[in-house]
Amino acid sequence: MSDSTDVGIIKTLLNDLIDDVYNKIYNHVEEQFKEIHKKIESYEQQIATIVLAYGEQAVFMEALVGQIAFASKEAQDAFQEQLTKGRKQMLEVMNDASAGFVADQDPGLGKAIGDLAKEKLSNTDQ
Repeated sequence: MSDSTDVGIIKTLLNDLIDDVYNKIYNHVEEQFKEIHKKIESYEQQIATIVLAYGEQAVFMEALVGQIAFASKEAQDAFQEQLTKGRKQMLEVMNDASAGFVADQDPGLGKAIGDLAKEKLSNTDQ
């Protein structure tokens, strides 16, 4: 073989190697972008769910406040007691779910919910 043939083979091998490295890096980056896109879609869905839930809750609360305003003192006190108890139970459930169900899907979100639920629970004991 001649030197020019050896150089040509080396150039071909080097080009193939560079192409292989480039394709692997490209595929890895592309996969990372797909994962990020899936997470963003998941967050968008979660935000939409929260927005709708707040809207429904606002309508319900407005109607409930109207009813409570005309209730007897005993009914208002019973409502307040039940509300406090229900809120505490809800926070306990949220705290428990954040460590299991939510954390399995998204550890960061699970920790954020758990931390907030614990903070709110500590305020209910005061």
